[in-house]
Amino acid sequence: MSLASLSDAIRKELSTLGMPTVLEMAIVSSSGRELYSDLSKLAVNKISPFRDSLQLMGLGDDLSLALDDTRTIVASRVSNKAILIAITDKKVGIILTKMDGVRDKFGRLLDEIIVAEESKAGEVSTPSEMEVKTKPIYPSPPTHPPLSEPEKLEVRTPAPTSTPRLEVETPALHQDIKVPERVIVPFLNDIKILEKCPEKDRKFLEMFDGTLSLRQVAKKLGVPFFDVLQVANKYKNMGKVDMKEIMRG
Repeated sequence: MSLASLSDAIRKELSTLGMPTVLEMAIVSSSGRELYSDLSKLAVNKISPFRDSLQLMGLGDDLSLALDDTRTIVASRVSNKAILIAITDKKVGIILTKMDGVRDKFGRLLDEIIVAEESKAGEVSTPSEMEVKTKPIYPSPPTHPPLSEPEKLEVRTPAPTSTPRLEVETPALHQDIKVPERVIVPFLNDIKILEKCPEKDRKFLEMFDGTLSLRQVAKKLGVPFFDVLQVANKYKNMGKVDMKEIMRG
């Protein structure tokens, strides 16, 4: 499946009662690589200051930004390696619920496509060029001269003992791919800041102990992921907090 086809399928998944809910959309890899985008210049400029923050999100994390008086930018980590950005004029809660469906239905496929793209040499400069280069997940049959009718029937209904190539590849396509998750762990490197910081920030800083990820802190405090990220970035810029990237399986 090409990224163009996949983006169409994702749009349908995000629709409500058959009605489109997404006006513009982009798929970005966790490394910051743009895989697909039809975002307007206005949306790109609005999301640009938050690009680094998007890459820090864990699986299932999301954030939303007002684009204008009627439209909202909603971004969600829908797989280990993919971030989905959507522009909507509907209620944000509806889109976030739909994002869960995208994660469940297309998460593994997105990771497979991104892994395939990252394994290739060189960079993909435009969505159209990338779509041409992207290999389908299910291999296409080789091109041969027209087969006779008996041969066609034999290909469509293979015997139980299929060829070695099919016996090897088919199970691999259906096995769950367990990809280690990249998480960001904050830790406080100046404990004295706890005596000076506002009370609203202290509850976050006290949990930056170097063992909990940003997402785990948000879950324990019962707050949005983006709230934790903002505090972490604020004190990181002050030199009071550091953030390390680790892989957890």
